[in-house]
Amino acid sequence: MKRLALIVDDDSPTRFMVANILIQLGYHVTEAGNAQEALTVLAAEGPIFDLVVTDYQMPGASGVDLIRKILAETAPSPRILLFTAMPLDLEPIKSLRAEVEGKFPVAFASKGAALKTMFASFRKITDKENS
Repeated sequence: MKRLALIVDDDSPTRFMVANILIQLGYHVTEAGNAQEALTVLAAEGPIFDLVVTDYQMPGASGVDLIRKILAETAPSPRILLFTAMPLDLEPIKSLRAEVEGKFPVAFASKGAALKTMFASFRKITDKENS
């Protein structure tokens, strides 16, 4: 059975790159350009996604806001990767990390990482699905 991923980013070239990586990892990919679009997809589709990859900084709600909403309203919670060009030590990101640590399958990665590192981040969170 094919795994399903939702990519949320307002930058279409980033969504394209992430989609290609996830397709190589065996995912069927759905894309959303912002948090509201993602919530609309999630409301329509239900808890079918195995993985949600979201940017932090987007117009409207942030990736942190989106993650909190997903975790509060989706059971079972999908694995989530916050993938951002912003520093990972920003207070909203640090606060979310403290909230989810050990409770929810949420990982954090920098868009500034080399392609090999990004691929490793995806592999790490997707490997947890199989354990």
